[in-house]
Amino acid sequence: MTNHGTAPYTEGQLAEFIGEGTRALALIASRLGFERMGYWSDKRSEEMQKVLLAALAPNGDVSESKTHAPKLPHYADGVVFEMTLDGDASENQPLEMVRKDGYTGAWKHNGSKVKGRQTRRFKWVAVGYQSNLEAVCAALAPHGKIPKGQWREAVKQMFEPDREHPRGIADPSWRYPYGGAYFPCVGFGGDSRFHWADYARGENWRWLVGVSK
Repeated sequence: MTNHGTAPYTEGQLAEFIGEGTRALALIASRLGFERMGYWSDKRSEEMQKVLLAALAPNGDVSESKTHAPKLPHYADGVVFEMTLDGDASENQPLEMVRKDGYTGAWKHNGSKVKGRQTRRFKWVAVGYQSNLEAVCAALAPHGKIPKGQWREAVKQMFEPDREHPRGIADPSWRYPYGGAYFPCVGFGGDSRFHWADYARGENWRWLVGVSK
């Protein structure tokens, strides 16, 4: 019996499939012409996915389970990259982030939220030792705009832990039940958490900032 998408695949099989697919897309791009290629390049990845699935699995016998792209190594400090986040998804809501991290109690979120599905440009910045999050924010100001803390979920989904740097978003919009402001971060081992804004941060921290076009 053929197993349609339910059997685990190896990293080698995935790499081989991606390699063949990349070569096929390169050949297609050379034959499409500028106008058609421009159409498909205009943020139509979901539409392209449907077309390719219809061609590769015309009987519709594909797995309905959600799959995630392989995670990437973190970009070096200062390198600009893009991330996408669905701010309306239930798993990306500010208080759901608290719950998923294992915290209990009457937490509050006092900041604004990411609305809808957004793609934004970011970079990682190192600002050295800082006495608290307010000092971090001041040091980050020349580098870009501090994003909303929900973007931590995109960081978790996109990147492998680097085993070296805790990575924070300097958005202190979360409030612990017994007082104090907290911001979201991802530990160097990949575990997510919230840290107290009044605590000092060491030189190994990296901070996410938004970059305008």
